[in-house]
Amino acid sequence: MPQITIVILQYRPDAAALRRTLASLAMQDTRDFAVVLGDDGSAQDYFAESRAYLAAHGITDVQTTKLQPNGGTVKNARNAVRAAATRWVLMLSPGDFLYDSETLRSLSGAFIPAQLLANLQSIQDALTAMAAQPNPRIAAELCLIRLCRPELCDDVPTLCARVDKLEQAVRSGDIPAPAAAAPAKPAPAPQLEPVPKSSPAQKAQPKPEPKPVYDDVPPWEPPPESMAPPEERPPWEMPPAPKPKPRPAPKAAPAPEPAAPTIPEPEPSPEPAPQTEPTPAPTGAFDWQALCAYMEHELPVGIYHFLLDPLQAAGELADGTLTLHLNKAPAYPMFNKPDIAEKFRLAVQKLTGQNVRVVMQPMDTATQIKQRQIEELTRFPNVTIR
Repeated sequence: MPQITIVILQYRPDAAALRRTLASLAMQDTRDFAVVLGDDGSAQDYFAESRAYLAAHGITDVQTTKLQPNGGTVKNARNAVRAAATRWVLMLSPGDFLYDSETLRSLSGAFIPAQLLANLQSIQDALTAMAAQPNPRIAAELCLIRLCRPELCDDVPTLCARVDKLEQAVRSGDIPAPAAAAPAKPAPAPQLEPVPKSSPAQKAQPKPEPKPVYDDVPPWEPPPESMAPPEERPPWEMPPAPKPKPRPAPKAAPAPEPAAPTIPEPEPSPEPAPQTEPTPAPTGAFDWQALCAYMEHELPVGIYHFLLDPLQAAGELADGTLTLHLNKAPAYPMFNKPDIAEKFRLAVQKLTGQNVRVVMQPMDTATQIKQRQIEELTRFPNVTIR
């Protein structure tokens, strides 16, 4: 079951702004959330179009609520929240954007009851400190740091919240629980081997006679030789075998001297053909539509769709410089990044063979925006422009 519901409150929504908000939901790397579309008595609510767009991107848990007649923002919000069945609710309006693709996944597991209590305690302590200190700004900044980075705090409520979050992660399976150690098996008792009983019928074997010890022989002289015949002597009293004399190895015949190798005459190497320098692609070969099609696989879904809107993005290539004209909000802040500029530079280099410089400029054309809004409305089959 999802942990968070996205409630989109709308009244006479703009089609382009609503689509950009839905695109920011489609770019999320998780689908563990629900969506509620709450309309405040608009003549055109775009419920069917919104459902179809979200379903095409894998978001199927979508509900709709509508007030008839118009009741105001508060009543519209209360009516939409009643349809939510999750613990947390995030309210948006057409034109709002989520920060990046990880926003909803981080919000789904960010707030637990223990963490909320710790945050409330931090805010209460900050309010007390702001009233007592001559410079309340320091206390407010420290409170923001504790709220954004709870791992830096060592107070009891924050530690309890961190422990509670770890326990929930273990219960949900995000962190595997350590396997319980198997009880140690008791060591087996040593088994005593039975002592064999000597049978009376078995005769006792005679003990070997001890070797003679010569006490009158000093240690520096060898003991007298045994008088027993050689075949009856033990192996340690046998005389050593004589070593065979080595035979001289036959001398090898001297090897004949090798004949001097013949040095072949060097063959004349062919002269290399002159290399022709590749001619760079002309500047006029630049195609903005081809560049947009190539960038479809290089940019995220939430950013790429701005290239398809001429009111949001347009490009031209001249004198080795690719100039991107971007709308002030929201296309320019999302494209004006070094990594995005590098992707455009590599794409132009691959398509045209030119090493260009990328420049991004903001644009704001109110007349074009109004005209584009009319074009967006004409895409829907139930809208007629007169």
